[in-house]
Amino acid sequence: MSEPTDRSPATELLTDLEQSPELAAGLQSRVVPPEVLALPQTVAEIAAIVKATAERQDHTDAQIAELRATVNDFIAEQRQVNADSKRRHDHLYGEVSDLKGLSVERFIASQLRDCIFDHDPYLAEVTILRCQTTSEPDAITAIENAAREGRITMEERRQLLRADIIARAIHSQTRQPAHFVIEISNNIHTKDLTRAAARAQIYSKVIGLPVQPLTIGSRVHPDHQSFATGYPVPTLFHPRLEQDAEDEADSAD
Repeated sequence: MSEPTDRSPATELLTDLEQSPELAAGLQSRVVPPEVLALPQTVAEIAAIVKATAERQDHTDAQIAELRATVNDFIAEQRQVNADSKRRHDHLYGEVSDLKGLSVERFIASQLRDCIFDHDPYLAEVTILRCQTTSEPDAITAIENAAREGRITMEERRQLLRADIIARAIHSQTRQPAHFVIEISNNIHTKDLTRAAARAQIYSKVIGLPVQPLTIGSRVHPDHQSFATGYPVPTLFHPRLEQDAEDEADSAD
């Protein structure tokens, strides 16, 4: 004879559910709402959507990063092209300016006697001691000796060798020499006047004699007219340079 067991209905139900999965599933479908039953699948679907979205976002971010890198590379290349173009332009402009400057200086050198005569009709026998295209050996020797002996600095020597024209004329009555340092420019600026004055002072230290600074051009630039009026450096004007200045202005327009 078996011993009586004290089992409650709940205990018996749990035992039955454990022994019958079909019973458990049927009870679950009646007790738990369908939405709750579908929750794990819904969460899994949402997780899959989030994962796919994240993957697409990563792909999009990678594309954007690649596009940004391409744009940055293009900008860098364009900047380099612009820089190279500017360097070539500046180099070409410098070469053209140098050639034009040499042409003007060569022309004024050929006309220097007339220019000096217009400045002082008593000055004759004009000799160009140095310009950018030719130099008298004695003039170069004098400059080099002055630098070597310390009468002028190496920077002053460099400045003097860059002067447009160094010339000498003889006074027709006194037979005394007159020395000049000349700066040439179509449009005379303040820097042309001050440079002529400074280089004349340097050359005076070289030869131990007074040196007259001059500028030769087509006109004094309007922005520098007031300075030039009171500055002790004469400016000589030549018709050929006036025409060159007009042509230059026309081409600029």
